[in-house]
Amino acid sequence: MNEVDPEVVRRWQECADLVAADVARTTDLTGAWRVEVRDDEDALSADLRAGTRHARGPAYRSHLRITFGAPRERPRVPLLRPEIWLVAGGVAEILLSPDVVEIADGVREIAAKVQHEVIDELWTAWPVCPGHAHPAEVGGSEWMCPTSRSPIAEIGRLSR
Repeated sequence: MNEVDPEVVRRWQECADLVAADVARTTDLTGAWRVEVRDDEDALSADLRAGTRHARGPAYRSHLRITFGAPRERPRVPLLRPEIWLVAGGVAEILLSPDVVEIADGVREIAAKVQHEVIDELWTAWPVCPGHAHPAEVGGSEWMCPTSRSPIAEIGRLSR
């Protein structure tokens, strides 16, 4: 099985820490953020991934499982190659690319993905563009106003 370079994991954690700082300073969402390598998954997840494929990617089949009594541990199945995941403070689990090594690229990727999850969790714009009601957007290494294209704050330095 392929190994994941520990330096890639360290860099992803550094990127995640910057975005986590923005979330912590501007929301009431709490929880630990960690980057982890997974080399297996539960059998149900594997079944979902094995759904039929079409031009846009996998089509997931829906599953309903009702269990009475104590929940059982699902069997684990190995992945073809390890995956790098961001477990973001109880808000989301996000699959990360194993190839990103530049901090700026990683921060941009995590910020964009986490932004959607935070908006879904809070049911409001995040981060809010000052003077507007809309969310800011990721532009380079900054949060910026999508209307004026002016920078709001560097990612990792956002304030309320």
